[in-house]
Amino acid sequence: MIRTSTKGLGCFLFIVLFWNGIVGFFDYQLGAQYFDQLNARRNYTPVLGTVTDARVDEQHSDEGTQYKPVIEYDYTHQGTTYSADRYSFYEFSTSSSRFAKDVVAQHPPGTTVQVWIDPNDPTESVLDISDDSFPYTVILFMIPFHCVGIGFLVWFLGAVRDRNTPELELKARPLIASRSNTRLVLRDQAWNLWTVYLTNLCVSSFILTFVVLLIFGGFMADRRVVLFACLLSCVYAAVIMTRTAVKRTNPARRIIIDFDTQTFSRADGSESHPIAAVTKIDIESEPKFKSKKKPNKESWHTHEFIAVLDTGARIPLVHSQGHKDQRRELKPWFESIFALSAPTPRPASEASAEPA
Repeated sequence: MIRTSTKGLGCFLFIVLFWNGIVGFFDYQLGAQYFDQLNARRNYTPVLGTVTDARVDEQHSDEGTQYKPVIEYDYTHQGTTYSADRYSFYEFSTSSSRFAKDVVAQHPPGTTVQVWIDPNDPTESVLDISDDSFPYTVILFMIPFHCVGIGFLVWFLGAVRDRNTPELELKARPLIASRSNTRLVLRDQAWNLWTVYLTNLCVSSFILTFVVLLIFGGFMADRRVVLFACLLSCVYAAVIMTRTAVKRTNPARRIIIDFDTQTFSRADGSESHPIAAVTKIDIESEPKFKSKKKPNKESWHTHEFIAVLDTGARIPLVHSQGHKDQRRELKPWFESIFALSAPTPRPASEASAEPA
């Protein structure tokens, strides 16, 4: 059956744009604040000020308590006194009171502080423009959202590319390592490498985000801790991806079907068998996850496709994973590979003698 319908692609496109739009908006906000901080370092003028009040603002809700440091201060510029309460360009509440209490403890009322002001607009001021004021944990926090957004985008582009591909061909694609006019190389079903990397990067960064939030000071954790967590997450995902790639290229798990010699064999150089000797394709299936409950047809199974020769020998081909009915869906594809790979040419005399 040919997939000619684009039904559902419009809805999927909306999800892709909506998700990436939300993520992009947060990236823009964080980037804008970061560039405001860089601009302050280049153009703002330092003046002395005095802290008039320092407290931890608590906001209670059903989801818990949020804490925010509030530092109020006065400063004088060209004979005019101004009041402000902006501590940094990244002001937000967190569930951890550690950062807020530390900031308040460092700025008791009456303390003389250095205030950075915009010389073109003295009402614009800020206390902290150092690197430590940047919420580095947000970078780690946003990684899973970027992974999901990239995954959505890649899947959508793949769906557009495959919208006119035969359904059976799509189901068999994970089993095809390479293909040409002279041979077909099959492998055990495995995830695409980019899927493996994004999935593991998403999960590991999600877990490490909570570790940093709970143990290392919340969103204002030390940047070295956050950057190490980001690096650890990327390395972990790369290791898992490399492991998957090694498994995918294992010659012992690959079948080469040679259309020129009409034989098939494993890629590790083991004994080859004639394609014509295959009498049928058999399938052995078992549940992927053992359970005391009786598995239904939608439960996840591992399927092993086996070529049965005319001698009775059973030659394992490849493994596939999917729902129980997948074996019936993929069996015709395997049968077509072995039955149609070498059609016997008909003599011209027989073809001309056949009635129209």
